[in-house]
Amino acid sequence: MEAKEFRTGNLLNYTTSEGDILPTSLDWQDLKWLEEDPEGFEPVNGYIPLTEEWLLKFGFEIVYDSVYRTRYDLSEDYRFGYDFNKLTNFVSKGCRFKGYYFNHILYVHQIQNLYFSLTGKELDYGRM
Repeated sequence: MEAKEFRTGNLLNYTTSEGDILPTSLDWQDLKWLEEDPEGFEPVNGYIPLTEEWLLKFGFEIVYDSVYRTRYDLSEDYRFGYDFNKLTNFVSKGCRFKGYYFNHILYVHQIQNLYFSLTGKELDYGRM
């Protein structure tokens, strides 16, 4: 993990001292901790795999069979979508933006960052 791949508000799994794993939102102190002590940060913080459940929590809608889309239209010609294969729980084509695929979007923080970069808005995960 590198601090440069995260922003304040990104979600990671945090492992408590009791061994529970909980999604947590990063703040500036977490980013400072990661920058200064990655060996201490990484054992208790992990990536959250992007799954169908997370896509639905973020407000993505099922368009057909295995394709999910957000409700946010950038314009009539641009729609931000994410292809997710429901049958295998495997990201099949990645994120699609006007015909371009981003195959490396595998984790929750990555879709958060991409969405923010494209729209200037945070993904709403208040329905969790």
